[in-house]
Amino acid sequence: MDSAIWSRIEQLYQAALTCDPVERTRLLEQASSDVRREVELLLAQEGSLPDLTAWDDEVTASMLVPGRVIGRYEIEALIGKGGMGQVFRARDTRLRRSVAIKTCRDRFSDRFEREARAISALNHPGICTLYDVGPDYLVLELVEGETLAARIRKGSLPVAEILRIASQIAEALAEAHAHQIVHRDLKPSNVMLTRHGVKVLDFGLAKILDDTGITRTRAVMGTPAYMAPEQLEGREPTAATDLFSFGLVLYEMMAGKLPQPGASLGHLLSTTARTVIPAPSRERPDVPAELDRLIASLLSKDPGMRPGAASEVASQLSAIAAKIAEPPPKSRWRSVSPAAVIVLALLLSGGGWVYRQSERRRWAQEDAISQISRLSAKQPLAAFLLLRKAEQILPGDARLAALAESSTRITTVDSTPRAAKVEIQDYLAPGEWFSLGTTPLTNVRVPNGYLRWKISKPGEGEFVVGAMAKGPVKLAFPAALGAKSGTVPVPGGPFVSAIDFVGWLRYDLPAFDIDQFEVTNARFQQFVDQGGYQKPGYWKEKFEKDGKTLSWQEAMDLFRDPTGRPGPSTWDGGHFLPGQGSYPVSGVSWYEAAAYAVFAGRSLPSIGQFFKAAPPDMAPFVIDQSNFAGPGLAKVGKFAGVGPWGTYDMAGNVREWSLTAVSGGRFILGGSAGSQTYEAADPGVLPPFDRSRMNGFRTVYNRAPLSAEAAAPVSMHSRDFSTAKPVSDEVFQVYKTMYAYDQNPLNPKIDGIIEDAPSWTKQKVTFDAGYENQRLEAYLFLPKNVHPPFQAVVFFPSARVQFMADSRTLGDMQFIDYVIKSGRALIYPIYAGTYERVTTRWDRAGASESLQLLIRRSKEVRRSVDYLRTRPEIDAAKVAYIGVSMGSAYGVIFTALEDRFRALVFLDGGLFLGPPMRGADQVDFAPRVTKPVLLVNGRYDFTFSPNRSQDPLIRLLGTPDADKRKVVLDTPHDVSQQKSALSKEVLSWLDKYLGRID
Repeated sequence: MDSAIWSRIEQLYQAALTCDPVERTRLLEQASSDVRREVELLLAQEGSLPDLTAWDDEVTASMLVPGRVIGRYEIEALIGKGGMGQVFRARDTRLRRSVAIKTCRDRFSDRFEREARAISALNHPGICTLYDVGPDYLVLELVEGETLAARIRKGSLPVAEILRIASQIAEALAEAHAHQIVHRDLKPSNVMLTRHGVKVLDFGLAKILDDTGITRTRAVMGTPAYMAPEQLEGREPTAATDLFSFGLVLYEMMAGKLPQPGASLGHLLSTTARTVIPAPSRERPDVPAELDRLIASLLSKDPGMRPGAASEVASQLSAIAAKIAEPPPKSRWRSVSPAAVIVLALLLSGGGWVYRQSERRRWAQEDAISQISRLSAKQPLAAFLLLRKAEQILPGDARLAALAESSTRITTVDSTPRAAKVEIQDYLAPGEWFSLGTTPLTNVRVPNGYLRWKISKPGEGEFVVGAMAKGPVKLAFPAALGAKSGTVPVPGGPFVSAIDFVGWLRYDLPAFDIDQFEVTNARFQQFVDQGGYQKPGYWKEKFEKDGKTLSWQEAMDLFRDPTGRPGPSTWDGGHFLPGQGSYPVSGVSWYEAAAYAVFAGRSLPSIGQFFKAAPPDMAPFVIDQSNFAGPGLAKVGKFAGVGPWGTYDMAGNVREWSLTAVSGGRFILGGSAGSQTYEAADPGVLPPFDRSRMNGFRTVYNRAPLSAEAAAPVSMHSRDFSTAKPVSDEVFQVYKTMYAYDQNPLNPKIDGIIEDAPSWTKQKVTFDAGYENQRLEAYLFLPKNVHPPFQAVVFFPSARVQFMADSRTLGDMQFIDYVIKSGRALIYPIYAGTYERVTTRWDRAGASESLQLLIRRSKEVRRSVDYLRTRPEIDAAKVAYIGVSMGSAYGVIFTALEDRFRALVFLDGGLFLGPPMRGADQVDFAPRVTKPVLLVNGRYDFTFSPNRSQDPLIRLLGTPDADKRKVVLDTPHDVSQQKSALSKEVLSWLDKYLGRID
């Protein structure tokens, strides 16, 4: 790109940032396509993509008159109007309910989009519900009642009522903050009091803390009288910003006015003048001292001095309410007649009943709904049972009815044969079974979400599946559908799925029966004992190894255990190890698995059949209930990861051979104990002669022959890197601007020692992430057996940590523990999109969202280097980068942008084979990587295959040939399976470029 074009890009970019949306659109339309494309890329990073043309508010107002129908909504009346838009009462003609239609003065303005996105992320009884989004309107829950502002104007509120209202507001804020949403405009007029409780309204100024796609500038937004000092100064809002506004609302409820009428307390605090925060008890004597102290802390000038969270404030308010509700101490009785005692006992008994009833109602109104909302995502049955309990206490309650509508469904449940008892159980947190009744069941209410379903009947036994009730539920005992012994039936029909590097698979599969459990050692022993290795008739496939065809006897000589007897590589003397009969057979090649299937009168499952029985969409549920993190193999069926047709262990335990061939190997599916969890849904490929200790299988019985297409080999799609060209230096400078971060103070904090191991101490630390006012948590491992200053490593894990919910158990430690034991420090940040910081399923993120996530992670890598340089015990000149899989692939981008690493280690990495994303194409970054690089890869890696992905990467890297090295281990996509060889290579590399540690 020549300098003239680059100059036009820069000029148009600066102009687009400062003009209004209409002018911005005009400017972009006038630009040439190459200039417009680059400017739009820059604007996307700033959250300033062109808006649609602004509309005429007067024309729109005339259109939305009573009787007018937009979408399926009939306008009834104008019920509100303000500077930003209008609100109409309307009728949903399909669902026959009243709704609120909210229009905005600027079509698709930042405020309009912000409100839609903020409310859609929330599901809480104290927050107005978003029903629908139209092209130029929002459809909201119609909230009827009066605003808190109107109620305050009527006169003094009782302290107990104030505490009840305030607790509900705090709980609503806690829900918003839990989703990284700051309201920014909390005030009494945005709080509605209904007969069912509080509703917080108007998220039009809300800030989504982890979203750069809406708000670019740090404009001062909100109502000045209720704004926090930092908000008025234009600093980024945080949850503490809302708590300041909440403190003012709470004060106003108590005193009937703001602390500084006619002035902004936030403005006064932001000046150098010393401002005394008045206590509400000076306005009314019945305000408890604890409330004075809480309000004073909420109105602190320093956000760090305010309470830590809105949930903490809600707890304090509840404690104050409980205290003022306590009865006064009883005086001693002197002389009471027996009759009076009886009467008093009756009164006390009645009073106790009344009190208990009151407490039950209070629980249902105030506590139950928040508990139900919190549980519904992972424990839908537990939430359902709480909902039933609350409905018994408050029958007909509108908030509970709305919660029931969103979290449950009415369905029918039937079974084959009928008259079976049906029970359900939470999938992710199995507890007691809950009985729905006996089939057939009609109009039965069940919770939404993934559940275990169990049917039982005398003479039939019991049968369990894992499924979500999306329609009528049909359950069946396998034998009743004619399934072979030990198998479960899977219905036929179309199968469609997308596999990385393969593309879309579309098959019409016949019905089949699949083994409920993996083939066990005991079952495989029958094959061995009955001459399975001596009968050529079981071995149907040609033996192909390293490009040569082997004879049957040559192949049989390879299928022996360590003692030389025929059998799996994990056996001894032609027999499985003692006590291992009910464990899955392991250490078998594809040929041995296929021969056993012929012996049993069955077949290996094709890739379509495997994923039909174990859909990839269910992987996030099944992973936590399967054998991935265990010490080794487990008995079949020990883990609770049951599939939708009743299979077990199709994720974890042993990885399972498939019938389907691909690229000179065979698919091996489901992952294994100790493997990456994403292998539950992503296929692996191994040579058919591979006999690794985690190789196992299960079989299928085909009720009708598979079509030739469904049984055929699969071809891999592959990008041709020989023709790929990196972008010019001018364009790369644009990319560097996209990935740039604010080099503001880190404000580091050491939260304490989390673990004290023999070789290291593990500290939890936090520091500013360099974007959007985010704080980055990280774990810092410091070696014990060497003297500082320490060499250090920044670590980036594999994609498995996107499936792990709790960073207190760190994934991928097997790739790096030896580095720490060698005497080097290591920092393990909790990157955006991992562990607790997952906000969107990685496989469902769009291109723009994926790019934003990558940019955030790049900033976090570099801020981690910044942090290491602040620690006196770290040698800042000797810092390396180690990435695994995802951390290696994206590490090409991170390390091209960070020049302070002395050495780089990429484990299980390579170039992505799919279509590149502009601004995130490794081809553009690899030539800019110039530091020493070690690649350690698996020879049988399907994700990053040697010829298509690994070798092109090593060629593209800008590192001098003398300083880059590729090591290939005999593993699939998990080089930690050869830990000894892995650690030797990595430590030798670090010794060479960082220096030996004595």
